Amino acid sequence: MNQEVRRIVRHGIGPLWWWLVLLAFLGTAYGETPTEKQPVPIGVLYPLSGAASSRGEDALEGARLAISEVNLGGGVKERPLAAVVGDTAGDPETALSEARRLVHLERVTALLGILDDEAAFLVSELAGQQQVPFIGAGHGDDRLLLERFHPFYFRVNASNHQLTAAAALYAAQQPWQRFAVVGPDVPSSRRALESFKTVLLRHREEVQWVGTWWTHTYDYDFAPLIRSLKTSGVDAVLCLYEPGSLKEFIRQGALLGLFPNTRLICPLNTGDYAFLREMGDRLPDGMVLAAYHHLNWPETPGNRDFIHKFKGRTGRYPSQSAAAGYAGVHLLAKAFQESGWPVDSRNLVRVLEQTSVPCPWDPPGFTSYIRSDEHQMVMAVAVGEVMSGTGFPPASKVLGNWMAAPPHDILLEAWDIFEARFPKPK
Repeated sequence: MNQEVRRIVRHGIGPLWWWLVLLAFLGTAYGETPTEKQPVPIGVLYPLSGAASSRGEDALEGARLAISEVNLGGGVKERPLAAVVGDTAGDPETALSEARRLVHLERVTALLGILDDEAAFLVSELAGQQQVPFIGAGHGDDRLLLERFHPFYFRVNASNHQLTAAAALYAAQQPWQRFAVVGPDVPSSRRALESFKTVLLRHREEVQWVGTWWTHTYDYDFAPLIRSLKTSGVDAVLCLYEPGSLKEFIRQGALLGLFPNTRLICPLNTGDYAFLREMGDRLPDGMVLAAYHHLNWPETPGNRDFIHKFKGRTGRYPSQSAAAGYAGVHLLAKAFQESGWPVDSRNLVRVLEQTSVPCPWDPPGFTSYIRSDEHQMVMAVAVGEVMSGTGFPPASKVLGNWMAAPPHDILLEAWDIFEARFPKPK
């Protein structure tokens, strides 16, 4: 203490302004004033430039909406949440560089976001090394839950397995007998195919697999594949292209007459409003699409409230990326509230493993929660068929004929998780 402060303490009560000096000094010494507490910083990583910037902006706005809700409700331990934003620019190395900045310079308490799987691998590895909780909110590769898992990684959006398993349950309820598979020749596609087959065969043993066509990742000449499909006599095609490649596949399929006689089942985030909006009338009716958030399912107050607030803030309807950012912040806020301040990352991990949080995609009577052994959110996934509809402009197609997959029927098996994380020595 300085000499004047010592005098006040030694001689007792003095003028009021001396006490104000003392309070200001003590507040500065502890880094806080009596009326203002340090915010809880969350590192938010999304592409705000580049090809995926519209989805990234949606995700960031979803996160900011949740932060405003938490702060209006009193914050976390009377401290406001604050987003410290990093632009990944749709590039994995840039994402890693921004994550390092947020962890080492901004000293964030947790990381949230990432849309790209390859970027998620790099950021997750950094989070594990630095023991900073990383809430995946927008990417779906199952390897992050399996062989590339670490205790500081969690995910709030549906995994590729959950999406594909939900599509398989949908297919199991249809009369389709003959199936084919198309997709990029990458590990995530092969894993998704195994997920689909395992769940479908659990319910329908009599189905036939007519053929499997894998294409190179950057080969967008689908004409030979489409011609083969037209003559294969299949009832349905499991299409494992994600929205970017699927858009070109559909364009070429329409030119070559693939539709409407061929039914596509496209489970990997294709039912997202962003994709419906972009494709417009080019989407063939009857396609089966999946996503973890929809505008017209579920018809619950929670989903309607989220959509209304997001549209009020931005002037547009939210994509599923926005829902992921929104859910991720609310999950962290609840865990922060229960784990206390200052944030201890290991204790925060233990709390996250036991946390449930209401999400826009929750059907009536169910609340999403983190599965402790997997660190994946247990959630409902809805699958529907493309049909005309103008309820959510500028999109001119919607999904209908819904099937909601029960949350516990689309999880990875506990043995598969263990085997992937602890493989037998060769």
